[in-house]
Order: sequence, then structure tokens, then C-alpha cells
Amino acid sequence: MGQMNPDVTPSGFRFCSPKLEDAGKWAEIYSDAFGKNKSAESVAHEFQGAEFAPEHYLLCVDETGESIGLICAINRDNHARIPTIAVKRKWQRRGVGRAILNEMLRRLQAEGAVDVRLSVESCNGAALTLYEQFGFEPEYRRIHYRTIFTK
Repeated sequence: MGQMNPDVTPSGFRFCSPKLEDAGKWAEIYSDAFGKNKSAESVAHEFQGAEFAPEHYLLCVDETGESIGLICAINRDNHARIPTIAVKRKWQRRGVGRAILNEMLRRLQAEGAVDVRLSVESCNGAALTLYEQFGFEPEYRRIHYRTIFTK
């Protein structure tokens, strides 16, 4: 598995598993990081779904209690997948993504995961660099096509 650091959590930050009442915070981080509008209701639905496992959902909280980053993972038959990792824009490039990814990889390895997969947009250079630093390697590329109809 990738190269993990025993403790890369920036000073003053902590991790916690989100509760149902944190759905709004989760949606806010996701929306801010990805520029999309995710609703608290959709997050609450996810938190109440069969896939939800508190040990695989983490919020990163700063010293003031502000939720600034998140990650979730799914581990089936010791093959894990990280569908989402997000950090609020004003907190990016401060080590939050590195810390939260490191913590999740540590947890997944401790419970016996043999591999971890994730996806990233090819234009997201910061994320590509981060994942490569943890030993992730490209598995394959998917190209999305579109066409525009002319009048």
C-alpha cells in the first residue's frame, strides 16, 4: 500500500465521524470544494443508507470547531474505494487533504484492505500530486465525450 506518515495532522485539527446533524456541514464542504450545490437532505439520506459506516466517514475540524474537510470510503472484501475527499477552498494547500487522506488510509490498512482506488479529474494537478505522494498510480483513463448540436 502507499506511503503513509504516522502523524501528518496539522496542529489544531482533529477528525470525527459525522452524525446526522452534521449533514449540513458535509454538504457545505462538498459544495465549496467542488463548486456544486449539494443539499443537506441528500447527505442525510446518504448517512442513513446501508453504505454508511461511521469509521469510513471523517470530518476534519479546526481549532474553532469549523468543519473544513471530509473524506469517505467503502471497504468491501478488503478492496477499498474512496469516492469523495474534499477540503474547503480557503483551507486547501495547508495539509488538510494530506492529513485526512493519511488517516483514512491508516484506518483502511488496519482493517485489512489490500488495495484502495479513487478517481480524480485529470485537470486537478494538486490532487494528482497528493495521490502520487501516497503511492497511487494511474490504473486507466476514462475520456468523456460530448457533442454540441447546432441550430
